Amino acid sequence: MRDSGPIYKIFLTGLSYNFTPSEMKAFFKRMYPSTKKVFLPKSNGRGSGCGLLIVQDKAAYEAILKKKQFIYNTRRFFCNPFLREEALKE
Repeated sequence: MRDSGPIYKIFLTGLSYNFTPSEMKAFFKRMYPSTKKVFLPKSNGRGSGCGLLIVQDKAAYEAILKKKQFIYNTRRFFCNPFLREEALKE
């Protein structure tokens, strides 16, 4: 059965190529329990340096975007709203 309710997507940039989805999910879940999933696309068998974070709570979404920068294993990375093409046109 699929979870219902809204989802909020955050685009992650500046990630280490070695980060795994499970590491990043655990990192965010400690601070924001509503963290649902982290996607880290691969390029040539390595991470691509970017990813997608999905949370199910608007307060967590807003808190992450407000903080904007995080540090994990000495690596600074950035969080921005995930915008689709129609949102970019506005």
